Amino acid sequence: MTTVTVGSGGRITLPKKLRLQLGLVAGAHLTFSQLDDGRFVVRVKKPVSSLAGMLTRADQPAVSVEEMRR
Repeated sequence: MTTVTVGSGGRITLPKKLRLQLGLVAGAHLTFSQLDDGRFVVRVKKPVSSLAGMLTRADQPAVSVEEMRR
């Protein structure tokens, strides 16, 4: 478990090891959800652009938008 401190302005600083594990960079967004039992779940909000290429295979040729429309 990692413990962080909330500063006077409401900001927290996540330790480098945690930022690396979560893949966080400056400007990253996190979402906080409270569970029924009072615990919180923190999730990294990834931009849609991070999904680019996730369905391709190494042996699959690139296809242009025009070719997809045919």
